[in-house]
Amino acid sequence: MVIKMKKAIYLLLMLACMSVIFCACSSDKKDELQLGTVTNNEYKNTFLGIGAKFDSDWSFLSDEEIREQNKISKDLVGDEYKKYLDNASLIYDSAAAKNDDADNFNINLEKVNKVSKEYTPNQYLIASAENLKNALESMGASGVGYIYGTVTFAGDPRACLDIKGDFGGAEFYEKLICIRKGDYFCMVTAFSLSKEGIDDIVNNFYKLEK
Repeated sequence: MVIKMKKAIYLLLMLACMSVIFCACSSDKKDELQLGTVTNNEYKNTFLGIGAKFDSDWSFLSDEEIREQNKISKDLVGDEYKKYLDNASLIYDSAAAKNDDADNFNINLEKVNKVSKEYTPNQYLIASAENLKNALESMGASGVGYIYGTVTFAGDPRACLDIKGDFGGAEFYEKLICIRKGDYFCMVTAFSLSKEGIDDIVNNFYKLEK
């Protein structure tokens, strides 16, 4: 059942967690945004200062697939590519899934708007939680509940939102970790059918050396 449900659950996660938080608009300050890179199943993002190393039984989205998610033409390069990123309100940075399992995670960045620019990461999650719950339920999840907390992520304490629910007869867990970086909120979303799976994903992240 787990394998059959994988694609449906992955779609549920991607659609719900990447699009329900805020409609962001450009702010006055410009940040040197850089997307993450993946080499030999190791993700690194110098802009966020985080990295993650996963075993060979995990598969990352390719650069081409990330560009598709961001609706960026493969011909867009250099200054035009940078300009596109600077003007985007929502940017998909990376995503990976465990082969033959439902465990997966994604990382996206959302530019602050006139309301959210004053938020702390915890306030951002509080403002997002009910919208996310409603989105999950509209896609077929039931019994969705959530609690706020703090988790050590990549060496630092971070605000997080823990979600639990049922989808197609299977209990699922999500952990959303929020990082504020300049004009962006970064959301790292881990998904698993077990609490242990969530912990394994989170523990694979580390802080990049400056």
